[in-house]
Amino acid sequence: MEIENKNFSGDEDKIKHHFTHNWTEVDTDEHVVKQIRNAKNVIDVGCGTNLYKKHCGGSLFGIDIVNEGADWIGDFHNWEDMDWNNKYDVAICFGILHFNSYEWIRKGLEWVLERTTDDAKILMKVNPANIETPVTKTCGVVWFDRWNLGLIDHFADIYNLEVENFRIWDHPVLQNSQRLKFDYKKRR
Repeated sequence: MEIENKNFSGDEDKIKHHFTHNWTEVDTDEHVVKQIRNAKNVIDVGCGTNLYKKHCGGSLFGIDIVNEGADWIGDFHNWEDMDWNNKYDVAICFGILHFNSYEWIRKGLEWVLERTTDDAKILMKVNPANIETPVTKTCGVVWFDRWNLGLIDHFADIYNLEVENFRIWDHPVLQNSQRLKFDYKKRR
């Protein structure tokens, strides 16, 4: 599968500005709540205000680039403070792996896979198209607009993952704005 590789032209400051000034958290997803309720160790990459922490039956560590509700604030690619013997059994990646380029997303997914157990679930929410709102058109953030079933399967093939629980979600605030939600599960 050949995918055009966009150059990364949106820097960290643009992303921080967008999530500080334009973004509002919508709600929690009941599917995610069910998946983390009995999990021992969860990482939420791009956790926002860390809404899922109160729903986790075990330990949840939230990383976010700007939100003070996170357990660690910064670009997740730069977080290395980890006990490698203690990997996560669930990773939440809602709205984080649809920025920048194909390579950036691939490196982000690899980062998550390295930090999760062999039978982990990676809960995903991605934007399948260009963002059409006036705010996101002018914020300068680079949105990767090629998420579709083919790309979901492409990453599953590369990383030996199964795709489970695929669904299309209508954004409750932005009109005509859908997201793709699905779970990756590591194959043994």
